[in-house]
Amino acid sequence: MQPNEQSAKSICRDFETLKSLTGGRLGNSADLILVSGPSCSGKTVWTERLATSLNGLHVAGDDWALSEAEVIARLGRLDLECPEAYDLDSLAVAISQLFLYGTTLSPRFDFAADRITGYRQVRRSSGPVLLEFLHSFDPLLRQGFSGKVLKIYIDGDERLRFKRRLARDTRFRGRTETAVLREWQQVLEGERRFLDSYRLGADIVFVPPTDENEFNTN
Repeated sequence: MQPNEQSAKSICRDFETLKSLTGGRLGNSADLILVSGPSCSGKTVWTERLATSLNGLHVAGDDWALSEAEVIARLGRLDLECPEAYDLDSLAVAISQLFLYGTTLSPRFDFAADRITGYRQVRRSSGPVLLEFLHSFDPLLRQGFSGKVLKIYIDGDERLRFKRRLARDTRFRGRTETAVLREWQQVLEGERRFLDSYRLGADIVFVPPTDENEFNTN
């Protein structure tokens, strides 16, 4: 990391500081906040808390995931860690609709069933839109966006993240412990391929306390 990059980035370790830094960088209610970070670093829980404090709308990008069969058809292999494992084009349209019309349709992706199980209408409030998932920093998702964009990266200890992922995937995503162990190396490789650069490009890096929300997911 270059010295100017370090000085441009804010690093914090408690939620009140995160909220203060975020509020201080917002321009107006038409802002887009992008929240990225590695698997099971607590992105969902902390984004929900931040959205509540800012009167914003939390959009979970995981709902635009593709099924394993669709990923294989698209890539010729199963790679669930790359941006191509999501329908980023449809997600980008949904984000644009939120700012143009104040509402959009969000799919509901069931990871245990490996498919979309329905849709729901979501509406913007008076605050910003917070888009949270692994690849929220992908440039496609903010093409043509004229408002202020703030990028927040939520980091976390690798051992704790694995513990959380094991709990989440075996309880809610139909995975066995063997499958989670096998997939974890793919997860870490995906982080090296994509998330190292995301962290470098973040405006704020949040490192949550490890003694809170031990089984946070996402």
